[in-house]
Amino acid sequence: MALQRGLEAFASGRYGLFDGLLLATVERAGCRVLLSEDMADGRKFGAVTILNPFAGNKLPDKVERLLTYR
Repeated sequence: MALQRGLEAFASGRYGLFDGLLLATVERAGCRVLLSEDMADGRKFGAVTILNPFAGNKLPDKVERLLTYR
């Protein structure tokens, strides 16, 4: 269950409460990437990779590909 997984992530001390709940929900929905400027770029949460779209001077190639996917 996403709620339990999110609370476990919070209890581990690696994520805030709402970040843990968000990541668990995203993972349960089958998403593989979460765009966030507040979490560590490149960090993994299960099968989910966190990407910061604002890292660097330009939009990272991985993020641009995601946003222009057709």
